[in-house]
Amino acid sequence: MPLTEAGIYTAALRLIDADGVDALTMRKLATALDANPMSLYHHIPNKEAVLRGVARMVGAQFRT
Repeated sequence: MPLTEAGIYTAALRLIDADGVDALTMRKLATALDANPMSLYHHIPNKEAVLRGVARMVGAQFRT
């Protein structure tokens, strides 16, 4: 399955829900996606960008 930003954010949110935000690493995220960790950087520049994307995705659910 090809990696997408939305898929990366969704997987990150699952990991955050399970283990907390401090436990999220790019390596764990890549493992959850069955991808090479370096391949994530083709879609997301860094962990901070992942967290911002997850926050936007969650925030969008509360907009009216």
